[in-house]
Amino acid sequence: PLLKIFMHDALSPMSLVFDGHETMAKALHKDRLTCSVADALGTFIAQMHGNGGSPENIEQQGPRCEQGSFVHLQKLMENSPLRSDKPLLLALDNLRSELAESATRRCHGSLLAQNVRVNGSSWIPVDSSAVGWRWRAAGAAATDMGSLLASILMIAIDRSYAPDAPLPPAPTWPPTPLSERSSTHRAAHALWAAYAKQSTECGELEEVDLLRACAGFAGCSLLLRALEGTTMLEQQSGPGASNATRCAINVGRELVLHSRDKLSSFDGVLTILDCNTLDSKHKVPVFSVFED
Repeated sequence: PLLKIFMHDALSPMSLVFDGHETMAKALHKDRLTCSVADALGTFIAQMHGNGGSPENIEQQGPRCEQGSFVHLQKLMENSPLRSDKPLLLALDNLRSELAESATRRCHGSLLAQNVRVNGSSWIPVDSSAVGWRWRAAGAAATDMGSLLASILMIAIDRSYAPDAPLPPAPTWPPTPLSERSSTHRAAHALWAAYAKQSTECGELEEVDLLRACAGFAGCSLLLRALEGTTMLEQQSGPGASNATRCAINVGRELVLHSRDKLSSFDGVLTILDCNTLDSKHKVPVFSVFED
């Protein structure tokens, strides 16, 4: 592969990456994504939002990137049954206000698993605008991590409802650690652990507050993608695609609702995912996620 050297003020002194041959999304679907890639990516995103995340030289004009997502989601919800979901509407309004009051950071603005290329233990963020390495969007730091987490959760959901998907292991006692349930779980956990560690060291929010902001925006992103019909199964027919969409809406809704004050660790995010994917295949009671 072609070795590319990028100079960036957020990294010292430089970052060496390989131009990979597949997207992070494809690697996740095929169980080829290593935790070292997720760890390095999480660290880099935190560095972008920390030392290198000042809004200088931002070229984006208009609303902050996360606000555009809320506006688009609101329009989509007007034509769906979610328009009458008052608890969700209130939670979305509160989340939107909280993110609007957060510090403006330089963001990628469209950081999805489909927009990251990997090759073994190396990675590189890409986008269609050729801006690529020099991120020029403005918004809340939670926008990038929330979008990336949402795309990873969507892949886990799609894999669960694909026509040829095997049954996941039945729940056991003692339960398998959430971070070890699948390669997708491991990648999401490693990504968050690295991002949270680096972000707290850079003087960002406390980890629990950072988690709630990122999980809340991840829920918003999942709702947006589900209502747009942009799941990996969108071109397939049968119950798998519709079940994946319903599951994505349920997971997104719960992330938004619980991001206010109930999520205390990343295991809560993975538990919400599992409660909505495992329960449909194993007719057993699901353990409560929260005390109430």
